[in-house]
Amino acid sequence: MPKAIPTPPTAIGVYPPRHSQPLVSKTKKPDVAEEVHRHASKKLSGTADNTKKKRSTRRPILSEKVFIEAHLELDNRLELYPSRGGRNKIDIPNTVADQLRPGVIGELYANNLGSRISFVQAMKDITRPILVNETRPIHWITMASEAHTLDFEEACAFNPVRLQSWVRSLLPGVNFIGMVDIGIYPVPHATQSQIKASFHWHGLGWGPSPEEVSALGDHINARYRPYLIRRPAFHARHVAPDWANKLVYYMGKHPLKSSRFVQKLEWVDFDTGEIRERGDDRHYEERITSGRAVRVATILQPHRLNNLIFAAGEGVPLRKQIIARAIARAEIEWRRLPVQMRH
Repeated sequence: MPKAIPTPPTAIGVYPPRHSQPLVSKTKKPDVAEEVHRHASKKLSGTADNTKKKRSTRRPILSEKVFIEAHLELDNRLELYPSRGGRNKIDIPNTVADQLRPGVIGELYANNLGSRISFVQAMKDITRPILVNETRPIHWITMASEAHTLDFEEACAFNPVRLQSWVRSLLPGVNFIGMVDIGIYPVPHATQSQIKASFHWHGLGWGPSPEEVSALGDHINARYRPYLIRRPAFHARHVAPDWANKLVYYMGKHPLKSSRFVQKLEWVDFDTGEIRERGDDRHYEERITSGRAVRVATILQPHRLNNLIFAAGEGVPLRKQIIARAIARAEIEWRRLPVQMRH
């Protein structure tokens, strides 16, 4: 009896082989405009859902439906945050609150829900025909360095050009397009309100062979140290074209996760009286809290999506097309908003 062919996994970090068939979703494709406008109408009428919902299980941001649901949920929490109490609560800056309004969708603020959706849709439209027809190897690349991991105050003044120049200098001959992202980590042995913001980069690169990319990664990892010692400064995976299309959603997402620091365990050996240690200090990923989401929004306040996306080689014209398409999409969505929400 022939063995059943296993279904390709859908978790980040595990990818189907290049020759695999694309995953077919049986769910109805969401109407983006309908979802966003329904959400905007609730904000306008003050009827946003104020009930405390059970936290959903982790779902990778690899589809339009999950992307929209995750960002609607985050936008709703930021909207309700000022009305809720709690320890270590911080105020949302007025500039951040202005960027969250649906009426500024055309400004492409990194904090704006509608701008994110329009931008990732434009990325999908422009990159899909290129990736599907690409015969050279495609790699999903992540790069992070301890040098770009900063305290909250320093992160608010960080210029992403520093990270972009670093990535470009280390990827000669690689055609790529990607976006700057932020990872939020607590400071070990400190209060939960103290955080580190790690600016890093996710992107799709094509051209070099897997052997060449592996050698490039060994060179980078030997020279640079990441903030989390269990993760390399450079990580790349060879991905199939259909899987690369799904990763565009992850590349364009708002920071939706943060980490929880857990200290190593200590115990007493009653035979010798010595204090021994078991395990290691670890960071565990979890859904970002509302307080940390406000801090992330404060860090992103000076940035627009067209400044966070960057490219090299054959990716440069794609970047220009994506920005133009995103602005056109945002203009269409702005015109569909109620008149009182366009300001």
